[in-house]
Amino acid sequence: SYAVNKDKHPDQTYVSSVEVLAGAKRRLARNFWGHFGATAEVLPKGLAPDFRIYAGLNYFFGFGPESNINSSASTLEVFPREINLAQQEKQTVTVTGGAKPYSYELSKNMGRFDQDILEYTAGNQMGNDELIVSDADGATASVPITIRDKSSMGVTPSDSTVYTGGVVQYSVSGGRAPYRASLSPANFGSISNLRYIAPTRDGVVEIIIRDQLGQTARARVHVVPIPKAAREIELKNLNFDFDTDRLTKASEIELDRNIAAISDVKINKMIVVGHTDSKGSDIYNQNLSQKRAETVAKILRNRFNLRTDQVEAVGYGEAQPIATNETELGRLKNRRCELKMYYDN
Repeated sequence: SYAVNKDKHPDQTYVSSVEVLAGAKRRLARNFWGHFGATAEVLPKGLAPDFRIYAGLNYFFGFGPESNINSSASTLEVFPREINLAQQEKQTVTVTGGAKPYSYELSKNMGRFDQDILEYTAGNQMGNDELIVSDADGATASVPITIRDKSSMGVTPSDSTVYTGGVVQYSVSGGRAPYRASLSPANFGSISNLRYIAPTRDGVVEIIIRDQLGQTARARVHVVPIPKAAREIELKNLNFDFDTDRLTKASEIELDRNIAAISDVKINKMIVVGHTDSKGSDIYNQNLSQKRAETVAKILRNRFNLRTDQVEAVGYGEAQPIATNETELGRLKNRRCELKMYYDN
């Protein structure tokens, strides 16, 4: 309501009105605040609007940390409390407490600090730096920074030859895990957990491994066809537990019978070729067939006392069916292992 001038409007004492206020305040010092603004009171028709502007200075008394009505008087802190980075690595910081606005300074300028996103980027020089944060009251907080060497990456093996459907397991030294691997060309085999499975065709592929620091290590694989064997046999009646590379108990007995039939032959090398039916994706089936072939290869190494490189396992997945995959009987025939044997000259 608004009191009306009785001389001009003798018939009215109060009228309805709407008052609009807009203003701002700014902290000038720890307990001092300045404020300013304007008001406009809109009156009914026939009465002129009433405008006012105002400004003022407030002082707030505080008698302890809990009594200060301004929460910005809390301790200025920066997180993390220390930063340890490799060259060119980044770290985001968080600032709490104190009085805004904050200002930022690097003691040795060994890196860059982006004030918009509060992110520190280490430079190329190794050593120690310090991020110093100041608030509007002059309080400061600092974070020690250590910049270490960006360790170089290495991959083993760097150059290898494998049969079609074979496997190369890589190990990485240096860099920062976890690592990501890709292929060039991209569709020439598959790689997961640093384990490369070659396709069923020959060629050359490059393995590209990247770490979390952006470093890259490369390896080359030559995929070659399986040579013609002196003798090839099908390891009959071998079954695996569903969707695994574990032989059933009955199949372990059958494998022993297969081995007994060739135990009198002096063997220099063996290649176990695993096959699956067409259920599942191509990559999944090839991986499964290789693992099943490796299960058989381990048993053969023990039986014949041969080295790992003398009994190799490759997986062809569903690429070489010997029967239709439209029937259960056909799929059963396609889930098989073949043994290629190479004798001493």
